[in-house]
Amino acid sequence: MVKEREIARLTAKLAASATESERLRAEVIPSAIRAVEQVREGFNRGGFQYANVADAERALADARARRVAVLRQFHLDQAALDRLTGRHAALASSNLNAERR
Repeated sequence: MVKEREIARLTAKLAASATESERLRAEVIPSAIRAVEQVREGFNRGGFQYANVADAERALADARARRVAVLRQFHLDQAALDRLTGRHAALASSNLNAERR
């Protein structure tokens, strides 16, 4: 029962991470890029202060860093799920057999 619950938990986490990563890639990051471009244009015309440019660039960097963190956790969770389900057990045992020869 514990193993099945952990598999279910990891599966749910993977789905949530995939959804968040895709949302960041498709919506948040492009929006932040547009904001940086617009603020830079406004800054060049004298409409914004440099602090505004820095804030927009920081927001973009934060969104990209969040996506990297989400993808990192996704892969860690996928590895944990693979260990629980024995997904690569045959590969691991074939490597051990090859080393013994």
